[in-house]
Amino acid sequence: MGSALVLALILSACSGGNAANESTNSTPTGTVQSPAALPDDIGKRGTLRVGIAPDFAPAEFYKPGTKEIVGYDPDLITAIAGALGLRTEFVPVGYDGLIPGLQADRFDVVMSGLTDTAERQKVVSFVDYMKHYQVFVVLADNKAGVSGDMLTVCGKRLATENGSTTVDYAKTVADKCRAAGRAEPVVTTFADQTASTLALRSDRVDVAFRSPLAVPELQKATDNAFRTFKVDGIPTVLLGIATIKDDTVLLDALLAGLKSIQADGKYHRIMSGWGVSDVEFDKPGINLATTDPSAVPA
Repeated sequence: MGSALVLALILSACSGGNAANESTNSTPTGTVQSPAALPDDIGKRGTLRVGIAPDFAPAEFYKPGTKEIVGYDPDLITAIAGALGLRTEFVPVGYDGLIPGLQADRFDVVMSGLTDTAERQKVVSFVDYMKHYQVFVVLADNKAGVSGDMLTVCGKRLATENGSTTVDYAKTVADKCRAAGRAEPVVTTFADQTASTLALRSDRVDVAFRSPLAVPELQKATDNAFRTFKVDGIPTVLLGIATIKDDTVLLDALLAGLKSIQADGKYHRIMSGWGVSDVEFDKPGINLATTDPSAVPA
């Protein structure tokens, strides 16, 4: 994509927080302090097409009883797009369809909790915007005897989600079990977190990986049916807005927009409004998992 359109916007500030998001959404708001180039097609269209898998509260999910996609991810990308003078159009897909959809030009970016990894950077590029870690989730009675120690999952039935880094984390657990002379976990991969949660509740698996961000909503929806344990040995990672690999014009524009909403406080208001301010990341960048690993929090 080219880079002909240059924006120099001075627009009214938005309030941040839990903004409503529909399939086409957002009035451009905010200010990019220096001109930000946009790819020609996006600039002419005036809309940023966003691939999103809306099954993970509070990140991205359907508002109950509606087709309205809400959460901190849609709020953040709407604010970033607004700072660039763009509207957002959300394209809902399954999690494992996010990168293929991006490659097929169904959307311009993915904003759906993708972990920035060296492996994924072979096919996409990232603007990193928040940090993240993993917990084990089990039923409240914890009959399986799981803790944060990976070895407590050896020989257990472990759920992962298709297309997510939990598949790689399961391999890490298996390697550790094997090295300790113990049975590897029996891994079942589900379509999404909703399916893996149902499997856990119906005793088809003993333990699942989960984002700690999802736990409050999970407990609220199930009357505290689960216990969680932070997984030892899996490092903190960065989540990124994904673009087609090496689309430098779009990457630079998104980074400028992200820095703009951090500078004016919208980023913090959105994150704190959704109760996830503890995973804010104040040093955003491009492909930091490989270009600057020291930027990844310990």
